[in-house]
Amino acid sequence: MTGQLRKNYRKPQPRTIGLGHYVKQGNFMDKVPNPALWLLRLWDRMPSTSTARSMQVWPSVFGLRNGDTQILNAMLAMVAMADRTRDAVLASGLPDSMKSGMVEWRKAYDVVLPNVASNGTWDNTRSEFTIARRERLLYCAEWLDQVCAKPEETQTELDRIAAELQDLRAAIQEAEGIDDDFRALLLDAVECMRRAIAEYEVRGAAGIDAAFGEIFAQVLRRAKASDVKSPEAKGLVKRTLETAKSVASLNGLVQLGNTLLSAATNLLGQF
Repeated sequence: MTGQLRKNYRKPQPRTIGLGHYVKQGNFMDKVPNPALWLLRLWDRMPSTSTARSMQVWPSVFGLRNGDTQILNAMLAMVAMADRTRDAVLASGLPDSMKSGMVEWRKAYDVVLPNVASNGTWDNTRSEFTIARRERLLYCAEWLDQVCAKPEETQTELDRIAAELQDLRAAIQEAEGIDDDFRALLLDAVECMRRAIAEYEVRGAAGIDAAFGEIFAQVLRRAKASDVKSPEAKGLVKRTLETAKSVASLNGLVQLGNTLLSAATNLLGQF
């Protein structure tokens, strides 16, 4: 059993994964290389306690707004990921006694949908997600990591970009030398990148062009030369482009990089 995943695992940055938006885009679950690691990262986004109803808390775990109609799809996808992990263990050549212990964490997910249906509290659900069960899920993630997981370096880069996007969004919101329309334009670009990261986390490189490249190009081409005359505006645009290039570089996304380069050239030519 490899200890590298346990050594390198970092709890996810507080960011959205946009799962509710992407579950409707096909068999994305087949594209997640290590469902146990995916579940572990989602587990670590769950608040330890809350007096709210379970259904009021789950949207924030998935990075959705309360009332988003995709929450049910997201929760069904989470349970399906748990089933996929359990089935992989049960289908393995491991001793039966070991299998039953490895998948004991799956019982926590048995209460998720019934508790939502009965309008139960979050604490009733969270009490099933114990430290001992998390450790068993981590063990499954380590086992699956031997044969199918993405390199941990990729997740580290995703965490870095996510933190960079968070800082960039704050800088745009606090900037005083840009007008509201241009601010909204840059925030749209940040949102496009956030969605691209969510797409990558859920489905890998597949489909990320559609989620990011085309939209980002359109956002950039809407900018007017008058918007980017101030040093502050130029600095924000350049910083946005640098962050976008980091997103484009994930897993050698050549076409996305070309789309971004074309959009950037159009905008920078207006300075």
